[in-house]
Amino acid sequence: YLNVIPGKIRFWHSQHVDSFNGESTASIGSMGIGWYLASKLLWKPDADVKAILDDFYSKSFGSAAPPIKRMLERWAQGFVLSGHELGLSYRDISEAYALAKDTSVKKRIDDYAMYLHYLRLWHEYKIAKPGTAEKKKSTRELLSYIWRIYDSSMVQTFRMHQLICN
Repeated sequence: YLNVIPGKIRFWHSQHVDSFNGESTASIGSMGIGWYLASKLLWKPDADVKAILDDFYSKSFGSAAPPIKRMLERWAQGFVLSGHELGLSYRDISEAYALAKDTSVKKRIDDYAMYLHYLRLWHEYKIAKPGTAEKKKSTRELLSYIWRIYDSSMVQTFRMHQLICN
């Protein structure tokens, strides 16, 4: 989405589109940085995407920006939920915590750590064989967790609850 968003916004601008109706997930974990980028480009379509993103990482994560940038940009290039990706992402989060000096930065890293834990639980839920005790346990753990982190807005909790239960 970090490549698609600028292209679409610039195309719309070149075609003199002055409004659009967009729909997205309410999950900051999966789309927060995309919304941030779009909000900047909608005001100034020719803005430097790299500069916008660098500003986001720097202001949001300070000295912990490099591993968060690595993780989010890896995700943006074609996320595939796998044990390998989870391992890389946990490494990035761990490195970010080690580099963070400011409490507010640590809280932002906490948000992504919560989202990463959700991804791990989602992965376990998806690979558990239907009708087994493992599936029942992973379903219960996933549902309990997404409601515990509801206030963070990192996951679109209500919709995910519907998808899991229906």
